[in-house]
Amino acid sequence: MGSIIKVAARPSDDHVVLSVSDHGAGLTPPEKSQLFNRSFRGDRHLKAIAGSGLGLWIANAFVVANGGTLNAASQGEGFGTTVSIQFPAGCDADGALSEHAHD
Repeated sequence: MGSIIKVAARPSDDHVVLSVSDHGAGLTPPEKSQLFNRSFRGDRHLKAIAGSGLGLWIANAFVVANGGTLNAASQGEGFGTTVSIQFPAGCDADGALSEHAHD
């Protein structure tokens, strides 16, 4: 059940990409096609792993509402999964932070 989790951030053109990768169960093509649907849980996980199937649906709604995209990639069952969030990099973080330094 345990898997190493890798978190990475990188620039990509005019975007910032945040990725979370594991070496776990991976995704089958039918799972991948439904992954961001509300309350979707793959048959392989229904009894073995607790959850409501809302996590990626909520994450996707949040990311899209903030101008980004959320994607999942997997080589298939047993090969792990990488979920990536891509946001526009149009913000001057230092300026934004210094504006609120005294709030």
